[in-house]
Amino acid sequence: MLDYIKRYVDLGFVVHPLCPPTHYCKSPGKIPFDPVAGQHMSKWQHHEQFSLQQWQEWLDYDSEINVGFLTGSPSGLVCLDIDDDEGMALIEELEIRCEDTWQYNTGRGLRVLFESPGHAPSGLISRGSASIEVLGDGRQSVLPPSVHPNGKQYHWVMGRSPKDGPCSGDVGWLRFLGSSGGDGLDGLNSDETDWASILGSAPQRGERNVKFTSIAGHLMSPGGGMSEGEAAFWLSLYNRTLPEPMAESELTSIVRSIRRSEERTVQSGEREIKRLMVQYGCSRSDARTMWEGMV
Repeated sequence: MLDYIKRYVDLGFVVHPLCPPTHYCKSPGKIPFDPVAGQHMSKWQHHEQFSLQQWQEWLDYDSEINVGFLTGSPSGLVCLDIDDDEGMALIEELEIRCEDTWQYNTGRGLRVLFESPGHAPSGLISRGSASIEVLGDGRQSVLPPSVHPNGKQYHWVMGRSPKDGPCSGDVGWLRFLGSSGGDGLDGLNSDETDWASILGSAPQRGERNVKFTSIAGHLMSPGGGMSEGEAAFWLSLYNRTLPEPMAESELTSIVRSIRRSEERTVQSGEREIKRLMVQYGCSRSDARTMWEGMV
């Protein structure tokens, strides 16, 4: 593992330890982790490069830790996370060229790395039931030779690893995230998103799903505070102003999927908060602070 880490540091990856694949948490093997403290790292999004001496100490404490890196501008790399055949088909549909990229297999799919053009938004590219996650600024990704919770090892694709040449690749596909001043819809509930500009322009046919999902997520977020029915009502009114409105059944499906996603997040969060209270004997507020640091 230390040999891999040395190579990643030389290549400019800003790397950090992740919890072991056997760790008892909501995402074993995938969350930034301090092996000495025995707990997940908080505020990991902006850490500096750790020294190799620090890494050696961590590996001495726990040799089963995984390794990850900060995506986006810190490492100069933005990733596409492709989990299934539908995602691969979407890559072809959007004509995203991957010939000059680095690629590695994860525990259940493929990760494609592109050279980042400075600030790189994070978000989701979707068409119908197919989706690809974009990992840019504020996100992180697991790296080989880490081990997935299912037991499979992450490994570089033959002919597409750093030893085979530099990573480049055209990132024009970032436009499919939707945009407002070029920053992208990288946070469904972001306070910095210019919603007035977004609502003031009609989406292209191929961008409607992403845009409507973003709006629905914003309306139903804690900041928006709308119920599923209220969000569907306002989204329907906006839809009717467009030159090419989306089918009402599609709108209903988008709002329902956002509601289910929010429910899953709340339920998993409650379970994790209760577990942390038991594990550390702390108050509910302290456990919530710890959990928010993990996510």
